[in-house]
Amino acid sequence: MISLKPDLYQQFRCPYCTEELCKVEKIIFQGLHILASTVCGTCKNNFLMDFPIGNALLYPTIIDKQKNALVGRDKYYRWFHKSLLKAYNSPSDATVNIKKIIKNKCEKVIILNCTDVLYGHVLLKLFNATQYLERYPEEGLIIILPKSFAWLVPEGVAEIWLIDLKLSEFNNWYIALENLIEESLSHYQEVYLSLAYPIPSLENFSITPYSKVSPFSLVNFYRLPLQVSFIWREDRFWTGSGFEELLFLAFKKFSLLENFTIFRAFFCYFQALRLKKLTKKIKKVFPQVQIKVIGLGRTGSFSKAIQDLREDHISFEKEKEWCEQYAKSQVVVGIHGSNMLLPTAHAAGFVEIIPHDRLGNWLQDIALPFTKRMDSFLGRLLPAYSKPKLVAKHVINILSNYEKFYVRNAPELHFYEKVDNVNERFKSGLRD
Repeated sequence: MISLKPDLYQQFRCPYCTEELCKVEKIIFQGLHILASTVCGTCKNNFLMDFPIGNALLYPTIIDKQKNALVGRDKYYRWFHKSLLKAYNSPSDATVNIKKIIKNKCEKVIILNCTDVLYGHVLLKLFNATQYLERYPEEGLIIILPKSFAWLVPEGVAEIWLIDLKLSEFNNWYIALENLIEESLSHYQEVYLSLAYPIPSLENFSITPYSKVSPFSLVNFYRLPLQVSFIWREDRFWTGSGFEELLFLAFKKFSLLENFTIFRAFFCYFQALRLKKLTKKIKKVFPQVQIKVIGLGRTGSFSKAIQDLREDHISFEKEKEWCEQYAKSQVVVGIHGSNMLLPTAHAAGFVEIIPHDRLGNWLQDIALPFTKRMDSFLGRLLPAYSKPKLVAKHVINILSNYEKFYVRNAPELHFYEKVDNVNERFKSGLRD
């Protein structure tokens, strides 16, 4: 943890003098960034420096206030570094509403800042709450997050600060937000910052305290009706070739997908076509399987063989309904992205297609709760442009061969529970 009060963290080094520590003059809550306004005792330069939390653990931002420029790195990320410099140069006087829900007033608190411009980043930061609630029960945990994520806050949190902004707006610099948080922190005797790991450890992780939905129990793999859910999105697609993906990236760059429905419909059509082919191949082996499509956007339509649960707009109630559907799914299928975090946390298994430009984000969007060999069997990662035939083979393999892994990799279950859940052919081959 990073101490803010009473002992202020002071381990900021001048990027010019390198060995000299900078003195922290002020703490600034910009939103996505929590910053220290510093001055070097030797060269007297003034900087804005990220506290080492969240994504700043990987690539901290330093702004030279005199030069009005980013310093200290060979590579700058537009969404993280350059957006902060832009916000610093154009602060907003707009009103920002913060709703504080105080469940347990504490004098010693840990702040978990979950604000971000990306949905998946908010979720991953929020998942850090588990370790703080378990390891520091005497300290009060304060979670700061966008209002739309309120339904996911687990029990045991001391305070919840809900900020009424769209995710994209957390890149902005709101003077009102900065002042509100600064004033609020003056009421506590001890204040610490959670490191808010951008990729938290999910070992023994349970999604239930967050979604209030129990994930798929492996005991029920063959007891429940077979269900495969496809996770739909209309800003990233299941593409079938390098040319199609290049075309999509070009359209996205020039905002043609957002501004012209016809172009989005073009990619949705081919994605829907692949889903229909996938459905046909799975149903050929498992005629009774239920195929459901879940996600944002309702472009196009499907036959009766696919149950359409998509929505144009999301709500707390709808997201929870979707989580309940994931928890009934033996397999969820989707394209890499933040849209896969909740599905993989609830379903028994998954098949995910990873675009080439997302290889650096390998497994960041997966929250499968199982471990060791079971992970490798139930979780399948496929390359870009995977055909419906290949995706179907992996889905069918999970549904067909799970029984072998279940018996060998579920030692916590009673022997007769195992036997009861495999099919008659398999039971007849068991020996003492």
